Amino acid sequence: MTKIYFIAGEVSGDFVGGRIIQHLKNNIGVQHHSQSFRQDEFKSKSAKAVQIVREHRLNSKNSPVSSFVNDAVQFVGVGGKYMEEAGSFKSLFPITSINLMGFVEILSHIFKLKKLIDKTVEDIINSKADLLITIDSPGFTYRVAKRVRKLLPKLKMIHIVAPSVWAYKEGRAVKYAKIYDCLFALLPFEPPYFTKVGLDCRYIGHPIMEQEFYSDKIALREEFKIDENERVLCVTLGSRKGEILKHLPVFVSSIEEIFKSCNNLKVIFTLVNPAHEAIIKPFLEDVKFNYLFSSERLKTYAVADVALAKSGTNTLEIAASGTPMIVAYKVNILSFLIIRLLIKIKYVTLINIIADKEIIPEFIQFNCRASLISNKLQELLFNSKKAYEQVIESQKILQQLGFKSNRLQLNSESFRHDEFKGKLDRRTKVREHRLSLENSLVSSDRDDAVPSYIAAEIIKQEFLEPKIKLLKEKD
Repeated sequence: MTKIYFIAGEVSGDFVGGRIIQHLKNNIGVQHHSQSFRQDEFKSKSAKAVQIVREHRLNSKNSPVSSFVNDAVQFVGVGGKYMEEAGSFKSLFPITSINLMGFVEILSHIFKLKKLIDKTVEDIINSKADLLITIDSPGFTYRVAKRVRKLLPKLKMIHIVAPSVWAYKEGRAVKYAKIYDCLFALLPFEPPYFTKVGLDCRYIGHPIMEQEFYSDKIALREEFKIDENERVLCVTLGSRKGEILKHLPVFVSSIEEIFKSCNNLKVIFTLVNPAHEAIIKPFLEDVKFNYLFSSERLKTYAVADVALAKSGTNTLEIAASGTPMIVAYKVNILSFLIIRLLIKIKYVTLINIIADKEIIPEFIQFNCRASLISNKLQELLFNSKKAYEQVIESQKILQQLGFKSNRLQLNSESFRHDEFKGKLDRRTKVREHRLSLENSLVSSDRDDAVPSYIAAEIIKQEFLEPKIKLLKEKD
């Protein structure tokens, strides 16, 4: 029996891990074409990777596929609901225990984290794992991998989600090269940072391409019981309790400011965890605006007229849903000052980073203030031209990450400047057009959902099959 030990420390990593396990268990993928997955092909854009996968799927459509994963591989480790369900294992401990962000925030839990690192390292050794796969959460996963490398120098190790060395601490590339056998990068420009220091780095594409984005906004408004004249604001607060508590006061104050000039506002708070509702509710006891909670975040992003989002992967999901947004984020002041000393980039939102300009307005730390946030949100609510310019510009960046644009790109061409002239109610005009869209920026074509598929194929062909073949020869 070959054993794979997975470690993910947050929801986004748990999703990635779950998808990879799913692909391995179901053996979804091309029939053993290892030559097709050379390193240089993963440095190209996702579109090329998509084409590779599509071609080989067609070639192997009628070929029998072995079921080696179901028979010979066991999954264990640390993960959330996606990985537990896909891998049929119980996480060593809840990932909420290590879901922390910020230098000071981590320092305040340092002794607890050290115990969990010790516990994880011990479990990896006792499990007699054949392969260790860590996903993102570098503050935890790197420390575990470093310890394991010293104790088990021959153990194969893969890390998924390359550390952002292009943003700060480029020296981390060398550190990762000393520990890991292979690194999977989500962004097309990342591999050279690691290959130049001797680490095998493969570009697999961004996992957000695997999400199913909703497009029928009329049906969604009916589902959420939104009146025809109501404007919808979606609010995302993050997956960490600390993040939620840090952002709630300023977010609620911002919404109250907007409500003064937009009393037909409906606010939907997205919940990464249903238990977060109890954390948020005390802050809403005296508010005048209408609100509700939703755990179906992708539906919420799609139905919204505008979004107030904390920085993170959710910004890509909101952009992919065709919804304009602003991003606000704050951390402990000491953490912020340390980050400012280390960081080399001007923006925190990936779309802005790739574009090297502010497409999505950012209000970070000292600028994370209700007056600034509410003014910009109102601008997006009441200035349809600005809102759509943001959606279109964001879409162009998403295409660089491998997304295909459907009707949003085509329909957006009808929004020429002359449509925004005159004394017409611009909001109504654009809103009606937006509600008529059959599709937003969607990835419903499953051939495009390739990142976890490609990752699974590399794991299968280069790490699992040689091991399983060796075991069979011994038998």
